[in-house]
Amino acid sequence: MTRKTIVLLSILAAACGPVSDGGLSSEERAESLLDSGDFAGAEQIYSKLIEEHPTDNSLSDWIAGRGRALLGMGRTEEALSAASDAGSAATDARQASTALLLEAMAEAAGGSHARAIAALGRLDKESLDGEEAEDADQLASGEVEALSSDDLQRARTSSWVEPFILLELSRRYQAEGDSDRAAMTSAELDRLYPGFRERHGGQEVPDTGGGSYIALLLPLTGDGSAYAAQVRNGVDLAFSRSADLIAGLPQLSTLDTRGSEAELARLAGNLARDGNCVAVIGPMTSREALEIADTAKAGELVFLSPTATSAQVDDIGGYVHRLVATGSDEAAAMAEHAVNTAGCERLAILHSYTAASVAQAEQFTATVEDLGAEVVATRAFSTDDTDFRSQILAIRGAGADGIFLPVTAYEAIQIAPQLRFYSVEIPIFGTSGWDNEIVPRMGGEYVEGAVFTTSFGSSSLYPPTARFVFHYSRAYSTDPSLLAAQAYDAATIILQAWSEGCRTRESMESRLNRMGSFSGAAGRSTIGASTELRTSIPMVTILEGEIIGIE
Repeated sequence: MTRKTIVLLSILAAACGPVSDGGLSSEERAESLLDSGDFAGAEQIYSKLIEEHPTDNSLSDWIAGRGRALLGMGRTEEALSAASDAGSAATDARQASTALLLEAMAEAAGGSHARAIAALGRLDKESLDGEEAEDADQLASGEVEALSSDDLQRARTSSWVEPFILLELSRRYQAEGDSDRAAMTSAELDRLYPGFRERHGGQEVPDTGGGSYIALLLPLTGDGSAYAAQVRNGVDLAFSRSADLIAGLPQLSTLDTRGSEAELARLAGNLARDGNCVAVIGPMTSREALEIADTAKAGELVFLSPTATSAQVDDIGGYVHRLVATGSDEAAAMAEHAVNTAGCERLAILHSYTAASVAQAEQFTATVEDLGAEVVATRAFSTDDTDFRSQILAIRGAGADGIFLPVTAYEAIQIAPQLRFYSVEIPIFGTSGWDNEIVPRMGGEYVEGAVFTTSFGSSSLYPPTARFVFHYSRAYSTDPSLLAAQAYDAATIILQAWSEGCRTRESMESRLNRMGSFSGAAGRSTIGASTELRTSIPMVTILEGEIIGIE
């Protein structure tokens, strides 16, 4: 199973029900084992509870828990039997619905999608807890996609599953080019279940009257939405500026993944099946790009991520690409400076858990080791952390003689004073994330002497960058970020290919594969990793509160 294990609603208090060694609730222990993937251990605990307390009010919950453990071990038929037993032992609506949810999961795992939908339709979703209800929604969404259109029509009932069926039917009619039927089904969905489309990601491919379009696939809500907004601005600006330059400009369809892996997979599948979609700008991260690789190749649909950083994306073998700006080499350039110019031999790294920061940390480490020096400590933090004591003490204990901080300007001005506080007074090296006036202004003496790269800056005199900054600032009344610049470049590359006659998926893929370097808003870029020698990357340092260039 790929879906998250369902959590039971009831966990008995230790003083009131069966307990395991150490005073922990047996249910809690079993649930923990389920969450960690130790299905055999969970099954043993649930079996013991069932055997020793056959009249307990939680018997149905225990049987259902054992069924989920069996399902996790791939014993589908036994899990299906457990679902039936849990239903027989149920004493209230919640337990009965939990048993039906298990039945649906088991039927889905066994490939009986129509039976899974039927089981879901019989449960009372209102009686489930929030997480169980969410899992039921996800299961329903996935299972309707597996049914044929005829089976979907037969599965229609007045249960809570019906809107998922209507939504899937409307998508299919649209993908098949039957716009009238798609519109009628969508109208019925909106009439019977107002707001369902917005709540459950019911975004349709655009009705372009048979015309081709470019899609933008981003987490506009949920995790990553703040960064996605910058990317969207860059892409929108590229399309706006190209409107008067390119005849027959393709329509841009913007789709929200909501930060959900399931929604990303669903939308990518819809786009791959829609022959009118010529290319996709997105997704945001390397992990997401890897996840949709099979879908992209199966549909022969180009995905160009403006912001993915991992070289693994380059190994996919076609149809999934990443824009690589010269800034992607800044960590390697900084490693060369730290070792060859600053003379550091024992370096430390403190990075965030963002994809870009992790990638820069990995690149820095590889380059340092190639140069014969050593990374003696690597520590990480969450983006909402403000206390870095444990990481800094570990770095101090490793005896580092320099530290690399591939972080944002706001993170830098929090970390630098804490380095001084914990007596870690060593050279500091950063990346272009530092390139913000708040670093010298708010970092003060704690960032004095720090060295960092400036691969992109709003004050750049580089003509493509300067033009982009001017138009972006005028459009959005704020300075652009590097993410926005990379998104602008990715959209420009797609639109240039379109203007050259690449109006099919095949021709678009061929054009990207033979593209050399591209000079744009973010500087020089390539599609995927470049074999060219790394160009010189500008570096600056902070001297007496001022940012000055390093020759």
